[in-house]
Amino acid sequence: MKTLNLHRVWEIMNKLTEKKNILEEEGVYVNFFGNSSNYYGMKDFKDFLGHYNFSINERYLVVFNDDWVPYEDWSENDFNHIPREIIDMTDEELDVWAEEEVKRQKEQERLNKIAEKERIKQEIERLQKQLEDE
Repeated sequence: MKTLNLHRVWEIMNKLTEKKNILEEEGVYVNFFGNSSNYYGMKDFKDFLGHYNFSINERYLVVFNDDWVPYEDWSENDFNHIPREIIDMTDEELDVWAEEEVKRQKEQERLNKIAEKERIKQEIERLQKQLEDE
């Protein structure tokens, strides 16, 4: 990747944020940009460029703002991890990717719930055995 179309990155982030907001209204919660994302959608490209910094690694374009908030003891702490594979996608391809990502995250959530139930079940069994031993 020799050049990076930041305008397209901004479009992608806004499109996926809009999709995320629609899904949340339906009770579906996804993180297209990772758990540390606070991106809410910026209407102006120049504001986007002025607010964020950019870094790229093997898997992600990281769009971030870790600036300290004036007169506070905390920072923006806004880190958005954009998978590199979606940067060059068309809007149609991006829609397909987003649908697949929603399915993947729902499946992961289902598996996590099963694992949590199993962990709780084992903890109950351990505590019951502990009570019986006393």
